[in-house]
Amino acid sequence: MKIKDEIVKKRFVDYYKKVNEVNLELEIDDDANKRKKLQAIVFKRDSYECVNCGSAIGLECHHKLLEYFNNLEKEINNCVTLCYQCHRDLHY
Repeated sequence: MKIKDEIVKKRFVDYYKKVNEVNLELEIDDDANKRKKLQAIVFKRDSYECVNCGSAIGLECHHKLLEYFNNLEKEINNCVTLCYQCHRDLHY
């Protein structure tokens, strides 16, 4: 049981090290590069298609909440991939 707990703990620590490494990398870059990297991560997570209609054309990164987070994991979870039309329909 102890070994299993240690393995789980190590995986947990390794995961957060990776998240922190990405956060540090994003902090070093300027805002334009940060947005591009965030967009690339969100697009990949959503399989390069609109989560609303499934289109793969004119993709945009939509923030569900209008606030920005310093933590990358929260920022990623705050974003979804939408096509141009679904993004416009959502806002107007």
